[in-house]
Amino acid sequence: MAIATVVVLGTLILSSDEGGGPPAPPEVVSAEEYQRALTKLDAEARPWVDQLAAATTEADLRLAKLRLGDLLGDHLVKLRNLAPPRVIEREHQKLQEGLSLLSLSLILPNSGPASTTAGTGCAVAAAVPVAEKVREIVTGLADRGSPLHQAIAALGAKQFKVGGFLPAAPPPLPVPAVSRPPHGEIVERSGPVGRGSLRITNGTSGDVAISVVTGEPSKPQVMVYVHGNSSTTVTGISGDYRVYVKIGSGWDAAGRRFTSGCLFEKFAQTFDQRSNWTIDLRKSALGNARTEPVPAF
Repeated sequence: MAIATVVVLGTLILSSDEGGGPPAPPEVVSAEEYQRALTKLDAEARPWVDQLAAATTEADLRLAKLRLGDLLGDHLVKLRNLAPPRVIEREHQKLQEGLSLLSLSLILPNSGPASTTAGTGCAVAAAVPVAEKVREIVTGLADRGSPLHQAIAALGAKQFKVGGFLPAAPPPLPVPAVSRPPHGEIVERSGPVGRGSLRITNGTSGDVAISVVTGEPSKPQVMVYVHGNSSTTVTGISGDYRVYVKIGSGWDAAGRRFTSGCLFEKFAQTFDQRSNWTIDLRKSALGNARTEPVPAF
């Protein structure tokens, strides 16, 4: 016997009230009643904003975002059912739009109010810590250029107060201290010492960091800092290896990386310790060594 199976996906049933009539019109409220609704929004949302800002785990952060998003959605529905004084009809509509955008950004997975801070392209790709995610969301909540903040300011200009639940912007992060290591300084070395050597000539005007790598580029056996238009020799290299290059400006000694204008490359060929190699970092049509871009390391 053949059996037919019917699978229904994503069925959504919408229904109106039993009376089947048109929806009830918004409730006309006075300025004082409308302000009470705004004050209640602030009072009920602030604890969840505080909980979000204090989150230290992914689970805590997800819960706080979801609960705050749901609560803002509930208040959005309540505001839609109010007809405030005509003098703030436009501001009332803009407030709803701002709350709707914020609520959705919090509820949707892997989202949150966007920060306008731009990166430098120099950071190594890695899992984003919870504290960094929290900071990004709080910065977005505090963004005075957002539609919600603009609506709040417009209402404030007409003597209606709301937005007390939104946090202040977090203080700026400390800028990494930058310095210029001496030419030829070995900034990192690990692993056994071998007999190989590598002569490096930096024919460019900018500084570079050269890594001798036998495994992952993030764990070189040697990294040397080379000034522009200068040469140096690295000795004690063991085994077969690849050569990786960091290019940029503003050296962060603690992170062993440049902080701006970064490029990352590697030589396509493999080197070995049995030969004393020489590389010349210079763009030339006559060169016999090809480099290729790689992710930040």
